[in-house]
Amino acid sequence: MSGTHDDVVACVRPLLFENKEFDDYPYSVQSTGFLLRYQSTLFVITAKHALKGRKPSELFVLSSATADTALPFLEMGVPNAMLEEHQDALDFVYFRIAEERMNPQDVSRLAPWWVEPENGMSQLSSNDILYFRGHPWLDQDIDYENRRISLRSMDSSAFYHGASIFPNCHSMRLHEIHAKTLDGFSGSPVFKVTWKKTGEKHFKMIGMVIRGTIESGIAHFTDIRWILGCLDYYLAR
Repeated sequence: MSGTHDDVVACVRPLLFENKEFDDYPYSVQSTGFLLRYQSTLFVITAKHALKGRKPSELFVLSSATADTALPFLEMGVPNAMLEEHQDALDFVYFRIAEERMNPQDVSRLAPWWVEPENGMSQLSSNDILYFRGHPWLDQDIDYENRRISLRSMDSSAFYHGASIFPNCHSMRLHEIHAKTLDGFSGSPVFKVTWKKTGEKHFKMIGMVIRGTIESGIAHFTDIRWILGCLDYYLAR
């Protein structure tokens, strides 16, 4: 599926973690994920390393930008690590959402990104314009006194740079980056941008950010086809 900028914004979620051992610091923002509907099943997808040092039970993903309720996780899964050279492509984790445990109002506000099984990677060429959106660590406002987080997602753009050195991944050359760091963008969905005849931007999901630095000017992302292939394997069990 392709969609509008509003659709992109709606599917992106910050990864919030509860710090049970620190009463004065109850929450932290560690990275980014996105809400994906695939074969009628709802998932939260993010980078596996975004959970490093954390327990899945501590993860809190908002059902929508206007809600304060968490998505109920039914099951967590990671792709099978068969080959050492595929470690970067395998750097993602999926959480299946138990929609039947949600109230109808929250379900109606989910706004996931829809992807069909036949979704293919758009033909990419050098200098194609790409877009990703996430929650960089240093740009989140946490009000510890009132136990509130003012969440900020930020837009970033890049140009397609070619196949990555990592199998099943691609690279992009950073263009407009308003964040202080790429830390926190891991798990962000990546889109190819085109324009309709009306001048409206058109977004097609092509992958997920896994690593990169502003200093190098390069970021890497996992191919969406690889992610969907792993979800196919999971759903076929």
